[in-house]
Formats: sequence, C-alpha cells, structure tokens
Amino acid sequence: MGSQGLEVQKLQSQLQDLGFYKGLVDGKYGSTTQIAVAQFQKIKTLKRTDGIADQTTQVSVQAAILSKNQFATSPIVASPSPDTQSAATTKPKQKDFVWWSLLGIGIFGSIGALLFLLKRFRQSKQAQQSQDSPLPALSPAAEDPIQSTLPELDSTSINPETTTQTPTSALPTVVSVEKTSRLAKLNIVDELIKDLHSNDPTKRRKAIWDLGQQGDSRAIQPLVDLMIDADSQQRSLILAALSEISTRALKPINRALAISLQDDSPQVRQNAIRDLTRVYDMMAQMSQMLGHALEDPDAEVQATAKYALTQIKRMRNIAVQPNLPEDIHKEPG
Repeated sequence: MGSQGLEVQKLQSQLQDLGFYKGLVDGKYGSTTQIAVAQFQKIKTLKRTDGIADQTTQVSVQAAILSKNQFATSPIVASPSPDTQSAATTKPKQKDFVWWSLLGIGIFGSIGALLFLLKRFRQSKQAQQSQDSPLPALSPAAEDPIQSTLPELDSTSINPETTTQTPTSALPTVVSVEKTSRLAKLNIVDELIKDLHSNDPTKRRKAIWDLGQQGDSRAIQPLVDLMIDADSQQRSLILAALSEISTRALKPINRALAISLQDDSPQVRQNAIRDLTRVYDMMAQMSQMLGHALEDPDAEVQATAKYALTQIKRMRNIAVQPNLPEDIHKEPG
C-alpha cells in the first residue's frame, strides 16, 4: 500500500487486461489495486492472498499475460465452455505431433546422409586402391599392341608414295594405357629449412631440433643466418643443432682420413695428412675463442670455458706422439 511509480502502473495495466482491475491506471497502489491483487492470488491459489504484490505474484501475473497473448483465450475469471476446452486440449496435441514428426524426419535424414557419405568414402577408397595397384605384366606378344595388330607388309611393296597416300582410318584404333603419375616425395630437409622462417616460434624450434637430428650439412648456413635475429634461447638451440650436424659430419671425415692413410700411394697419404691439419687448425681457432671466454663477466661462463680448454689441452697431449723432431710444425716442401 502507498507505492507509486511505473511498476505499479504496469501491474495495474496487466491486472486490467486479465479482468481483475477496474479502476484508473494511475500508478498508485491503493485499495482498489490491493483488492485486484488479492482476487488474482486467490484464483491462482498462491500462498499469499493479502493483496501484496510480491515477486511470486508478479511472476504469476506476467505468466498469465503471456498465456493470454499466446493462446488468445478469454479472461481467467470467465469459465471456459466445453468447446473451448476441447479446442485448447487438441491444439497442444497437434503441436506436439508436428514437432515429433519433424524430429523423426530429421533423425532419419541424418542417418541417410551418414550412410550415403560412408558409401561414397568406400567407393573413393576402392578407386584409389585400383589406381595404385601395379599394371599386370604384358606377354612378349602383347608388349607392342600396334605392331601385333598391323598386317604384315612386304618390304619390297612399300614406297614413299603409297605410305603417304594410305588413309589413317584404315589402321586399327588402339587405346594407349595412361600411366598414373606418382606424387613427388617431399624433401624433409628442404621443408624444415622453410619452417625456419615461420612466424610460429614453436614451429621454428621444432624445425631447428629436427634439422639437428637429420644431420644434413645443407642446414648449416640457414641455421647460422637465423642466429642473427634469434633470441638467447633460440641461439642455444641452434648451436646445439649445429654441433650435432658437425659431429655427424666429422665421423665420415675421420673414417675417410683413416682409409686414406692406409692407401698404397704416398701422394694420397700426404694429402690426407694435410687435410687433417686443416681440421686441427679449425680446432685451434676455437681454442682462441675459448680463451677470450675466460674474461667473461659471468663466473659460471669463465668456469665452463676453463673446463673446455682443459679438455682440449688433454686431447692435444694425448694426440702428440713422444720423441717428435723439432721441426714437426714445418710443412714439407
């Protein structure tokens, strides 16, 4: 009681449409509005029947308005006739029947489409298998179908004039067998090198790792070029890949040098020793770079460089033979 505003005006209008409110729609919750609300609550058998429009009552009023607008029935106060009741009960049944019919049609249509797709897939798979199957071997008589079907001609009766005037329609028509083309095999290394320029960082890292596992020397230069614009994590991964490729490349070089040193020709053995010196010279350059790493500001980097130089020195001491002449480093003329 005493409430005012648009909500009260809306409630009065709804109750008026339902036939409960007979007063003026002025937005003031007076005694007339309270009586109308109480009548509605009694008709709808709500728990509250004191004429106060709580949330349950408002929801029930809105539901009654929707029901009235949807089915265009008479006000709730008026008692429906038997004909109206039968019509109201048959309409939902007809509507349910239509919905169930549409649902059944949709289910059967989906099953039919699925069976059709499965049938087409099997046909295409069988056709592909028949195309991939090798052609049967031809017998010697059937290897040249054109030659076997042409009549035997005497070599003495053939001259340029008769051969040019012979119509082509007189020859039997032979259908040539078309060979199926195979798909070109993709070069894995080339595809991985292309992935080095991908915008996806995950794809780039995977390409770097796979190139290292492939051990192909073609990937060395693309990996070195990628290090220029790479971040620290990616540079570390690139260096690991290059180390793996170099290790795999040095193994056949080592075997080739061992075979060359056992060759009967002194010239071949001499060239093998010179080539081995080139590899050792590259190791000396790396030792110089490790020497600069001893001055790195990071203590752990200095310790790692010191450990690497110690290992290289140990390997050099093992490789040097005792009692070598003093001019060992002079290259023979």
